[in-house]
Amino acid sequence: MKQLLIFFLMFALLLGITYRVESINSEELLLYIDIYPYAEIEVIDNIFMDVDFAAGFTVERKAQIDYRANCNVQIMVESQGFDNALDQMVTYRLSRDGQDWENPDASLKPGQSLPGALHFYYEDGPKGEFLLAAFLIADDVGGESPWFLVEADEYQDTITLTISSLE
Repeated sequence: MKQLLIFFLMFALLLGITYRVESINSEELLLYIDIYPYAEIEVIDNIFMDVDFAAGFTVERKAQIDYRANCNVQIMVESQGFDNALDQMVTYRLSRDGQDWENPDASLKPGQSLPGALHFYYEDGPKGEFLLAAFLIADDVGGESPWFLVEADEYQDTITLTISSLE
C-alpha cells in the first residue's frame, strides 16, 4: 500500500510537471536586415598616348572601368587638367558600350568635372563596365592648328572617377 501511495504521488507530481511544461509561453523574434547601398569602381587600364604630329593631329585612346553595386549609381568624373594648351586639345568622353561617343552630356575637357555623367540601374545588372576615352585633336582648334603650342615633353592629367548611390 505504501508503494501504491508513492506511485500515485509520483504520478501526480509528474502530471504537475507536464502541466507546467505545457503552460510555458512562446514569443517570436523577428530579424530585420537593413543593407546599405555600396558600390565599387575599378580602373582596368590607364591611358597612354604617344603623339607624333608627323603622323597626324588626332589621337584616341580608351580605358575600361568596371563597377559593382547593390543599388542605382552614378559616375562622377573630375580632371585636374594640364595647365597648358593641352587643356583645349584634349577631350574626355564616357560611353557605356563604346558607341555613344557624341553624347555631350558625357564629355568634359581637362580641368573640368562632370557630376552624374553616367547612371547605372540595379535592375539592369549589379555589375558592368564603361569606357573613358581621351581624344587629342590638334588639327583645328579655334581656326588654327595649335600643335606647336605644347612643348615636346611628357604630361600627365589625373582623372578621378567616383561612383555613388543615387538613393
